[in-house]
Amino acid sequence: MKKFQTMDELIAYMVGTNAPNELKKVAIESMQAVEEVNQNGATAFLIIAETQAEVNQVETEYALSNCVPELDELFTCHNGMKWRQRVFVFSDDGGGIVYLERVPLLP
Repeated sequence: MKKFQTMDELIAYMVGTNAPNELKKVAIESMQAVEEVNQNGATAFLIIAETQAEVNQVETEYALSNCVPELDELFTCHNGMKWRQRVFVFSDDGGGIVYLERVPLLP
């Protein structure tokens, strides 16, 4: 699992990957929201999971199977790769996670 709290962290990760432009766009837009929430005193993260092991790690840390997302969208990149974006808000101050998960997951 890749976990980011700032745009600088996300950009450093994206530079080293061959991520599709659509994923980069969604991640950057989401990171702007995460940074805004964090600047207002809450704690939020952007998480990217591509493998089953990473999904298991996210589930262990956040118990998402017990949560209902505020947003749940599937998007397709130009190369045919699909991603699922979910937003989970855990507190009244807006703290939570934006969770991007590859569909289907890599082994």
